[in-house]
Amino acid sequence: MDRLESLICRRVEYVMADEPETAYTGTVERDSFGRPYIQDETDAGAIIYDTGVLLTVKEI
Repeated sequence: MDRLESLICRRVEYVMADEPETAYTGTVERDSFGRPYIQDETDAGAIIYDTGVLLTVKEI
């Protein structure tokens, strides 16, 4: 199961595997196919799916 599934419509803090010292925030939403993703709060173009790029993700 996708780690983001249980966090739909919630605000989260996440850390990327290539930047383990930096935490980002965003909201978990669904794309047009129903797959959950994180919409970053500060970069409108940043959409993150739960692939190998996510080190951690937690609700805040």
